[in-house]
Amino acid sequence: HDIYVQHQAWWKKFWLQAYINLGDDIQKYWYNHLHLMGCSARSGSDNAPGKAPGHWGPWNRADDMMWFSNVSVNYNGQNPYYGVFSSNHVDLVDPYIETIKYYSENTGRKRVANRWVSPEIEARMPADCRGVAFELSFTSHGTSCGGGSWVHQDGCMPTNAIFGILPLVWKWKYGQDAAYLNDTCYPLMLEVADFYDDYIGEPVDGRYDVYGSVHEGANWFSANDMFSLGAVQFLYREIIAASIKLGRDADRRAHWQDILANMSGYQLQEWGNTVTFRPDQVHDVMDALTFNGGARNTGLMFTTTFDNISHWTLPAYKIATCNTLDKGNMFFPQRFSGWQDSNDFGMMFVMAVRAGYRPDRVIEAIKGWKPEMNGIVSQKNGGGIETAGIIEAINNMLIQSHYGAIRIFPNWDRSIDANFTRLRAAGAFLVTASYSASGRIVELPAAATFTISATGNGLSYQWQKNRVDIPGATSPSHTTPPTTLRDIGSAYRCVVSNSFGIARSRPGTEPGSYYSHPDTQRAPHPRGVVVSTRREKLHPRVHQRRRMHPDGR
Repeated sequence: HDIYVQHQAWWKKFWLQAYINLGDDIQKYWYNHLHLMGCSARSGSDNAPGKAPGHWGPWNRADDMMWFSNVSVNYNGQNPYYGVFSSNHVDLVDPYIETIKYYSENTGRKRVANRWVSPEIEARMPADCRGVAFELSFTSHGTSCGGGSWVHQDGCMPTNAIFGILPLVWKWKYGQDAAYLNDTCYPLMLEVADFYDDYIGEPVDGRYDVYGSVHEGANWFSANDMFSLGAVQFLYREIIAASIKLGRDADRRAHWQDILANMSGYQLQEWGNTVTFRPDQVHDVMDALTFNGGARNTGLMFTTTFDNISHWTLPAYKIATCNTLDKGNMFFPQRFSGWQDSNDFGMMFVMAVRAGYRPDRVIEAIKGWKPEMNGIVSQKNGGGIETAGIIEAINNMLIQSHYGAIRIFPNWDRSIDANFTRLRAAGAFLVTASYSASGRIVELPAAATFTISATGNGLSYQWQKNRVDIPGATSPSHTTPPTTLRDIGSAYRCVVSNSFGIARSRPGTEPGSYYSHPDTQRAPHPRGVVVSTRREKLHPRVHQRRRMHPDGR
């Protein structure tokens, strides 16, 4: 009885952390797969050492199951976690983190030191190469599947290690736990950066090239494949931000920034009267889309997996993403290597949503794959719990929070009512919002937190709203009351003073409500709330190091 009561209490807390209410059956995919993750990946001592769920979680559904209980880190092992962060379940990744830590410390370092890598990768590694390298797949305990020295186990994909740390970085971005960043996340990021600092080497004609594969096998090894380009952008972008946050390794940032600024660009190719991506310098996009070994998503996965597509992405890249999806006939139900391949189910739709693909077609395509009797989209030949990544596609229709901005209902079908409660945005914002297709005025009950960091002696703080002092708001941070219609566009600033003088920050604006257009399909999409992260400077005597403020439109 006590166990049952604890079980009920756990699930009650779980479902109250965040929930959605959509006027469409697509929400069943959200609830079914979040339940799957709650069953598979919950934190706690009951998991014991060897914590991450394998491809099939705790279940064995047939005698001829493929993928076993291992964790493939060249995207499969990360798929289940795509939506747990934005669904406000950051702690579900903790067992995975324990597995990655154990593998990195006990095997990942040895693979570099002993050069237990594919010959193609080894040929590009300097003799004194540092850092870690990951196998393509290892056990959910964090032990090697191939005995460590089985060199081809990495699949000619040095990006495995960057894939491996993705969920660790997402935990920091969505949770903002500085102690976790300092003690766990940053050290692992640094070991991966150590490897790539050495592996990439010096620039050629002012540009940095990186070698890897968009799919397992030496025949895919090439310069500037899409996986490597996207992965390296993610790695250096995030480690620079983490280094600044922690005040560590300041002497290395210039080199990291140089790599980031001078990486070779993503490769496009003409296809009739459209432009698509190509997977690398050797292979045509059709090589990827029709490859029988499963490189279904090459040339596209970089856009989603490494957070390299957002509202601010170049239009050409967003258009190329949509064109590539179309040219690959990705909407055709049950097409092998298409939208309906179970390995890709948790990723391809996220790519489409972030690229701005028509939401009504995305919703239709998601529902084209019928769940099994237990409600989970899966199949025994591949997929497993990684199909839970579909949660992120649905969440991204409702909220996106990449590159320092929060956008509400950025790509939702405007003919369908929707509301959500406590979805989580990068930066540890919890957001609740509603959308009405009928044109009613909709309140967005959001509160904004403004934070200022200043240096100087004897500092005093006074927050102002529309240039009027806010009583009692005299600390370095200020949280507003819940937003009302009257607050839209209100400007907040902080006046910092000491014996040398006064400095004022530039105003940040209050997020608020918006009016949804009464038309459903042809109407302009109603603007959501935008939360910007910016860096400002105060008076020289009172220096503001960093400030986050919501910036509503």
